[in-house]
Amino acid sequence: QLTLVCHSFLYHSVLFRYLRFYLFNLFANGFSSKSHPSKTNGLDGIVVKSPKIPLPSKRQVKKLVQLIKLSEKPILLISSQAVLPPISAKETAVHVQNADYFWRPYLTIQADVGTTLRDLSLELQNSTNELNCSTEWLNILKSREIKQDEEIKLSCQVEGIEHNNPLSVLWKLEHYGLPTDSSEDSIIIADGGDFVGSAAYIVRPRQPLSWLDPGPFGTLGVGGGFALGAKLCRPNVSFYKLFIRDYI
Repeated sequence: QLTLVCHSFLYHSVLFRYLRFYLFNLFANGFSSKSHPSKTNGLDGIVVKSPKIPLPSKRQVKKLVQLIKLSEKPILLISSQAVLPPISAKETAVHVQNADYFWRPYLTIQADVGTTLRDLSLELQNSTNELNCSTEWLNILKSREIKQDEEIKLSCQVEGIEHNNPLSVLWKLEHYGLPTDSSEDSIIIADGGDFVGSAAYIVRPRQPLSWLDPGPFGTLGVGGGFALGAKLCRPNVSFYKLFIRDYI
């Protein structure tokens, strides 16, 4: 019995040490180098780095607002990199190395994307009458969106031969299944390739910060985990999970 206990203790000690080394190397950017497993003992020795998040200055936000005011056709392109954590200066230099050769930035802001957009929105709310946006261009965009919605509606009315029409399922969910307004605090989580692309056109988030697609985070097929994590963060919110796979 003593031999079995010793073997079990040795096994768990080796396993624990291996996992510490593996996880530390896997997430090394998030831990202090002083808390390397070779220098510390136990989980209490791991020191997590505090994130340094650059924030936009008021002057930068005002310049951005002024730029949008002068634009006749302002367009915001927000890529998936917007959700990444801050990167080092060396990596930033790589991303802007072609500046002034293939493209010329009029204004560059190195700051948290979410905070910048929030501050931009607050500033623009007080300047809606000063926007120089083309009314004709806005009408064209609205007419195209109406036309697209009509085409989608026709596609939703097509009955499936062997299986359900996924567009029809999304259409019925949008108009008969989900809350009709923002009175109910809800979050929609979509996961499943082209199905998510269709859902983005048919299903409308009921309020800001109520739509989550794992794709932009560089993760695929993890909608279930995202739903559980979001529920832990906001336990009183209703969740609607749109999930599809080829084998279902």
